[in-house]
Amino acid sequence: MNTSPEPKTLISRFVTACVLFLVAVVALMLAFDLLAKIWLWLVLIAVVAGVIAVALWIVRRRQNRW
Repeated sequence: MNTSPEPKTLISRFVTACVLFLVAVVALMLAFDLLAKIWLWLVLIAVVAGVIAVALWIVRRRQNRW
């Protein structure tokens, strides 16, 4: 009784690789589509966070003078 699975053929490996590649392409397309819709908000949040960080740095630097 042989319990080891039979080795996959080259064609089945190729088909599996093509399907995985197709799934990856679709996932990337969906991700870029979502990013295209919200990129402005992400940039705005990053700018606001940067301004807040600089303001806090300036306030702390002025308080630590004495």
